[in-house]
Amino acid sequence: MNRANADKFPPFLAGTMASMRLRRRAGEWDVLTSPSGVRTGDAALAAFAMAFPWAEVAAVARNGEGVEADLDLRLSWQTSDGTVGSSRLPAAGRFVFDPEARLSTFTVWPNLFSDEVYLYEPTGHGFDRKPAPFATAAALNREALHKALIAWESLTGGVLQEPDSELVDGIERTGFSPDARAR
Repeated sequence: MNRANADKFPPFLAGTMASMRLRRRAGEWDVLTSPSGVRTGDAALAAFAMAFPWAEVAAVARNGEGVEADLDLRLSWQTSDGTVGSSRLPAAGRFVFDPEARLSTFTVWPNLFSDEVYLYEPTGHGFDRKPAPFATAAALNREALHKALIAWESLTGGVLQEPDSELVDGIERTGFSPDARAR
């Protein structure tokens, strides 16, 4: 297996990155914290940053004790020739903390978590998509996500709630199942 790392995502993911503007979620997870758990946006964001070392805050907006952050995510990818690498994907995720609901939410936009993913290409009217094998990179991304979600739950003193996905079947409370499938 060839390996590559880059600060920029590879060209074959350009259409997939552009399709993120549609805001269709690959996954969204919530942590409901106890009254004695995380209470401020800064504390929630600090706990998130510790749990997700592969997520970098790109922009933050504060609203009282609440916080919203756009995230650059370092995720693995693979080319059709089997080269596996990882890159920083700009604005690939979002973090929100609502202090009144005691709820932290992590959203990831692109599906790079199933063994076969769809690569998107812009057209004049939207996007076309074609399936591409992604098993090696997807396994790395699933493992990193699983570890981060478990750590996040622990660090916040909260409980992960049922997740949601618009792009993947096989989403679980602590990530994606190994047999997750792109929709």
